[in-house]
Amino acid sequence: MKTHLLTVPSKKTEEINWVKPLNNYLVSIYGNTSSYQDDLNSFNKLRQDIRGVNADNTGLKLYYKYYSQLELLDLRIPFATVNKHKKLEFEWFDAFSPTVANKQAALPFEKANVLFNLAALLTRFAKHKYDESIQDSGSEGVDDATKSTIQLLQSAAGVYQFINENFLHAP
Repeated sequence: MKTHLLTVPSKKTEEINWVKPLNNYLVSIYGNTSSYQDDLNSFNKLRQDIRGVNADNTGLKLYYKYYSQLELLDLRIPFATVNKHKKLEFEWFDAFSPTVANKQAALPFEKANVLFNLAALLTRFAKHKYDESIQDSGSEGVDDATKSTIQLLQSAAGVYQFINENFLHAP
């Protein structure tokens, strides 16, 4: 008997440009930012790359990397100062009502939505692994795939719990 797993849809987001506001902040602190341009562009590209990832290890790594960069940014740079002159507004569309858009200029909003999509990606990856194992139908493979699927779903549940506990108005 085949078990059907439910997945959580990802939220869609609009493109934003991190380079200009971060560059303006760095200019106000250090004067010359030419040595930081590659890093700023890499960070901006990372944000753009997460918008269309697949449910696989590469997609998960991109989300983990972007979230960790957001955490580091939050620890080292006062986002209110960065966002003072050039307003960065993060626009995310509801996962269950895709026509409903939410827009905020707060970094925790971006972080919470990235985590939501990370958990949604984990559920899709779990379903993919499980469906793949059912097609292979070897009893050893099914047991391993079931364990892997359960671990991925537990990870997704942990991310959702983290959002619930750490963000006042979770998306």
